[in-house]
Amino acid sequence: EAAEEQMKQPEKIPEKPELERTKQAQSEESLAKTVEKAIEEYKWAIIVIAALLILAAALSYAARGKWLPRLWLLYFRNGKDSGRMEEAYDVLLKQLARYGITRKPGQTLRDYSRYIDEYFETSDMSRLTRDYERVIYNQEEADAHWKKSKPLWEKMMRKTIT
Repeated sequence: EAAEEQMKQPEKIPEKPELERTKQAQSEESLAKTVEKAIEEYKWAIIVIAALLILAAALSYAARGKWLPRLWLLYFRNGKDSGRMEEAYDVLLKQLARYGITRKPGQTLRDYSRYIDEYFETSDMSRLTRDYERVIYNQEEADAHWKKSKPLWEKMMRKTIT
């Protein structure tokens, strides 16, 4: 009967010895103390590095007028041409607004493009807008117009680099 009872009772999994638990707890405490000590020791270095990162981010944001148009030029120069005209035109409008030439409420794209052409003493924006309107309103082939308009777009983007 005793043998049957032993067979019926599931075997107990031996627990970790208390000594191993104590070593693990001591190891975790030691690691926590080491990290706290390192933070305390290098607190000023951490603060200086964080301040420099924040300053770098602020300067990058302030100088985006120089690097962001260049980044867009690379993006559109190296990408596929399919369906890019609408996106590129939108990017140009945003860049012109960042540059300080904002579109007035209710102002048509043609009027806005003429205003930009007067500002830069060119006719590139009007030609670009004419092609853009053909694609948008007449549902003409965007790729053919983009290939023709891409140099105009690049020229206008370069004019906005401050």
